Amino acid sequence: MTTLSVSDLRKNIADVTGRAKFKGERFCIKKHETAVFAIVSMEDLELLQAVEDHLDAVDALAALKKGKFTPWEEVKAELNL
Repeated sequence: MTTLSVSDLRKNIADVTGRAKFKGERFCIKKHETAVFAIVSMEDLELLQAVEDHLDAVDALAALKKGKFTPWEEVKAELNL
């Protein structure tokens, strides 16, 4: 993963976004030596979201098996639905 400062990103935004989109490169953007965000391709983002969705489903199934759930009627009442 390539690391850039915010000021370097400003100077090279077209190149960086093109490399992320077309070459799948990943960029870590830092401000004052602290990583503040990343630039990745949409394919990488979609993969990350799919992994998160899968992990959420695994956690939900495990909670159901343990009986750790809140009945829908109770949720609706708490949210005033």
